[in-house]
This record gives sequence, structure tokens and C-alpha cells, in this order.
Amino acid sequence: MKTVIFPSEFAYEAKLPYDDKTKAQIKIARKWAKKFGIYLKLRGSGPRAIHSRRDFSGKGIEYGYKPYSRGYDQSLPLHLATYVRIYLVGKDGRLLP
Repeated sequence: MKTVIFPSEFAYEAKLPYDDKTKAQIKIARKWAKKFGIYLKLRGSGPRAIHSRRDFSGKGIEYGYKPYSRGYDQSLPLHLATYVRIYLVGKDGRLLP
């Protein structure tokens, strides 16, 4: 899981394995980016269904709902993520190219 991706066809700047080393690097990068008026937006990615079934099961069973495995379709909370995607956002809130 040591893959680092720098995509050209997606909006994010990098996709990194989310571990303690990456967390330390992100902390340093945020300080550096702040000097230039750039904000780092982080989105988690990784296996979703396992966490979603655990977190959303039991919510509404009394109303006839089944265990829900689509709860984290948009993105995954960082504490559950195995990878993190890094987006650069300018002062105006728009993604930087």
C-alpha cells in the first residue's frame, strides 16, 4: 500500500496512503500552503461497505429498513480511510488547477 498517485485527469493533486507519516507531511504542507493563501482539502477513500454496514446498521430497523451499505458513497471519514486525496483550494473556495 505504498502507492502514490499524481493524476492528470482528476481534480485532486495526490492520492496517498493515509498513515502516521502522511499525517505528519500533511501538517507541514498545510503550514506551507497557508503562507500562499492555499487551503488543503482532504477526502478519505478506501473500502466503504464494511464501515457503512457497521455504522448504519440498526438505524431504522424498527421501520423495516435493511442494513445500509451505501452510507459512505460520496467519501469516507478520515478516521476510516486507507487513502487520502488532497485537493488545493484557493482563497475564493475554488479548486486550483
